[in-house]
Parts: sequence; C-alpha cells; structure tokens
Amino acid sequence: GYLYIKDGDDSEFLTNLNILHETDIQKISVLTDQGRWQATNSVNPGQLVDLKVEGVGLNNAPLYFEGINKVAIDSLTGDDRVQYYRLDIPMDIRKKEIRIIQLGEYTGRSLSIDEYHRPAPLDFVNVNVGNRTYRLTDVEGPILYDQTISDIVVEFNPELIDKAVMHGLQQVDLQFEIRSSRNDLIDMKEVEDYVICPYISSPRYAMYNKRNCKDPLISLNEQLNKKTYDLDDWSRVTIRVSHDKLAYGGEGYTDEITILQKRNISFDIDVSFPAGLLTKRAGNDDFDNLGGISMAMISQFTFYHPEKIATPRPYKVGAGFIALNAFNFSEDNSNRDIGFVVLGSLYPRSNSKLTFPLYLGGGYLLTDGDWFFMLGPGIRVSL
Repeated sequence: GYLYIKDGDDSEFLTNLNILHETDIQKISVLTDQGRWQATNSVNPGQLVDLKVEGVGLNNAPLYFEGINKVAIDSLTGDDRVQYYRLDIPMDIRKKEIRIIQLGEYTGRSLSIDEYHRPAPLDFVNVNVGNRTYRLTDVEGPILYDQTISDIVVEFNPELIDKAVMHGLQQVDLQFEIRSSRNDLIDMKEVEDYVICPYISSPRYAMYNKRNCKDPLISLNEQLNKKTYDLDDWSRVTIRVSHDKLAYGGEGYTDEITILQKRNISFDIDVSFPAGLLTKRAGNDDFDNLGGISMAMISQFTFYHPEKIATPRPYKVGAGFIALNAFNFSEDNSNRDIGFVVLGSLYPRSNSKLTFPLYLGGGYLLTDGDWFFMLGPGIRVSL
C-alpha cells in the first residue's frame, strides 16, 4: 500500500510502520515435576525442561539458547509478553551457563547449569566384616560373626551413584558405636559431612567439584579406641549411615547395620554351692549319707544357641575342685573331703541372679584316695 496518505501535496499520515518494544526478558520460570512454574533459571544436565520466558518484545524474533540444539517453541500460546520453550539439555554439556541470544546479540539473561545434588539410595555402601562383605541396604537383621573380627571397613562404591540416575556428590554422616553384651556403651565416634564423589564413569565426573571428596574406605580400627579384634563375647557394633539433612533440605536416606561378636562356646570360672549331694564311692554298693552344703570351683564351658543372640544352652560342662560338706564344722563330720571333679550342670532357664542347678559328675577324693560319683542340686549366685 501507500507509504503516505496525502492531502493534495501535503503528507498527513505515515503508514506501514510498526514501533516495537526492545526485547526485555524480565522473568524466567521452570516447570517442576509437580506441575508448577518455579521462578528460577537453574537447569540440570540431561534434563528435558519446560521454560516460560516473560517480558516485553518477545515476538521480535525467536530466542536462541547457546549450546542447545533441540529447542521446541510453543507458538500457539506465546505472545509478545510470554513465550514457552522446551529445551533438551545435553548430559555432556561443558558450560556452566547457557546465554540467551536474540538476533545474534546477548539479551543479558542466561540459564545456569547446576550439577545434580540429590540423595542416592544407600545401596552404594558396603560393610566389610573380617573376610565377608555386606551391602548396607540388604541386611535386615543383626550379623552374628563367630570369628575374631580383624577389622570392620565401611566401603563406598562410587560406580553406583550415577549409574542409572544422576545424583551427584553424596554427603553422608556416619556414626560408629560399640556396646557390651549388657548394652553398656564402650566407644562411639561420629563422622559428619563425609563427601563421596561419583566414579570416573559418570557423565558429569569432569564437571564435579571434587575438592572435598574423601577416601571411599573407612576403617573402624582407625576411628575408634576400642579395636574390633579386642571385642568381648557378644559385643555389639552398630554402624549408622545417613544423608546430611542440612545439605539436602531435610531429605535423604538412613540405614544401619549391627554386628555381634558371636561365640558358640565360652569359658569361665564358676563358684557354686551344691547341697544335699548323693555320693557313691567306687567299690561301695551303697550311697553315702546326704551331705550338707559343699563348695565347688569349676572351670566351665557354656554353649550358646546357634540362632539366638547371647542365649546359652541350659547345660554346662566343666572340671575343677569340690569341697564336700565344706560348711559342716562338727567334730564327727567324716564326710568332709576335697576332690577333683568333672561335672555336668543343668540350669533352669532364668535370668535371675539366684538359680538352682542340678549337678551330675564324678571325680577323685584327694584325702581318702577314692573315686566317686555324685548327683544333686546346688545354689548358684550370679553377680
């Protein structure tokens, strides 16, 4: 059409002219997984992101995102004040910033490339006990270890952190605890903010800040004063691993493993007081008279249930000395003697300090020089 509208020779109006706003990006928003727009310019490598750009003059020309080849534009809902884009961020992108370009000029706005920093399941944590290895997340109950524990080592497997899903650097807190068979605290150590970096096979390995990454092996013998090879019978070692809640905004995983120094057999010295013993000497057809209270000091073996924690069998076997009728001080006491004896003891299932076992055994009387057999109850006091 005409460039001018004239009245005679005088120009009255100028036509075919658009006055456009200069492009000004005022706000950038990213669509979250919850379906809400969040005002941020941060994106992650390998992410397919929906982007909303708000401002003025956005219809002047399409925006170009530096280093991004796959860009989809929603031209149906966009206008001069808002435009929608879908960006496919390359996983191997080496930039820390994606500049937004229009008509070959930098708009002053950009997208920030943030490395992944989210808690990974703790299946990358192993615990080596002696010569056995356990994955932390696979252990459902306490581990009963019946050999001397040379060391306990927490081992992190960095290859699993970014294997299937990108997670980034892992910041974890560790707590080591040793308790006795009576649950008394023996030793404890806390290690906070322990950083584990993904393995070199991670697509983002070269871009991670590895300055604070730690050794993937932690020895308990280097952390604790109480050494694992000095653990008493049925001592309990607990290892707890959890993500640093401050680093992940309160999110993360927590898991723990408990190792017990199991014993199939234990050895101790037992002092008890058999009473009312039936004794029969070799060569005699009759039993001796019922004796009074005797005193026995026996080195005994205790046998534990193979599938229960610190649960002894109801019987013991041992050898030692017995003082027959030790507490009968009358002058006519002819049954007082000291003998070497081998005893089997049957104990009732009770956790009380005072129990009444049944004894069966035999031995040799040192004074009379006779072999004898004995059967009877006793009194046992446990301190």
